[in-house]
Amino acid sequence: MGTRSLKINVAGVTLGMKTGADDAEMQAITELVEEKVRAVAGKNGKATDHRVGLLAAMTIAGDLIEARRELDALREQVTERAQIALKLLDDAG
Repeated sequence: MGTRSLKINVAGVTLGMKTGADDAEMQAITELVEEKVRAVAGKNGKATDHRVGLLAAMTIAGDLIEARRELDALREQVTERAQIALKLLDDAG
């Protein structure tokens, strides 16, 4: 799919953006951001919208970094197991 322009509403703010994501993916992204904004706003009742947005972004970035670490660990496990399987096949042959 090519890039398209669209408007989304996140936390009461309408944003114009260009994206290659389909509607379902944009809906999932919007819902995730809304969830993080609500969670941060609930813990920081007097924070400005700007601060809430930044805190939500930091939370999402932290989640992304943790997911990348987990993915790297899984890739390492797969590589190790594949090497073991290849060795077993070589030894059997």
